Amino acid sequence: MTGRLGPHKVEQLSPKPHQAVFHAGGKRLFVPNKGTDRVSVFDFDATAGSLMECPSLAAQLREGTGPRNGVAHPTMPILFVVGELDSTVYALRISREGRLDPFQVVSCLPDNFIGFSRASAVVLSPDGARLHVSNRGHDSICTFDVVDGGRLASPSWTGSDGRTPRFACYNPEGTGLLVANEESDTIVSIPSGGSGPAVPVARSESNLHRFSTWGPRESSRSPLG
Repeated sequence: MTGRLGPHKVEQLSPKPHQAVFHAGGKRLFVPNKGTDRVSVFDFDATAGSLMECPSLAAQLREGTGPRNGVAHPTMPILFVVGELDSTVYALRISREGRLDPFQVVSCLPDNFIGFSRASAVVLSPDGARLHVSNRGHDSICTFDVVDGGRLASPSWTGSDGRTPRFACYNPEGTGLLVANEESDTIVSIPSGGSGPAVPVARSESNLHRFSTWGPRESSRSPLG
């Protein structure tokens, strides 16, 4: 993969393609590369089973961003990419040719937070109206409104009720965000608006990644102690 390595002396010693996001009906891939501060673009030929990198279509982000994950908007030609190392979110326009053009970058941490934190998951609500980012360290979910043109606005934060929220996704009904707290071995549910309290829904047993679950009625028993 093309691109110059970023300045981080530990996290950017080599290219680190972290995720592949399909687009254009599965004919194109957007790949956030944590090691090069770059979002690469590939054409994918399913019939031939081949990938071809398109360097002229890639987006170069700021040094030390560490792009980790991305998600494409369901109705607008916009790709959102989270920067792990500097806790930011980029909004990038996708041209007809597949070129990525960044047009906004915002922090996913409160401006009064000074501690160590790294961003991880990035999730769009099913209707594309909200974007959620998990903060490992600040231990929160940052929720943005997606406004006209795909810009991000009005950030708010909800605690993840656990340490190191690494992964997040919507439940099958699209009514709540499920968040996996890596170091607490728990999964919590947060309302889709991002403003309600986190409700525990599962926990692992003895760090063996076997999960016990309970419904809303049982959650009032405080099974996490």
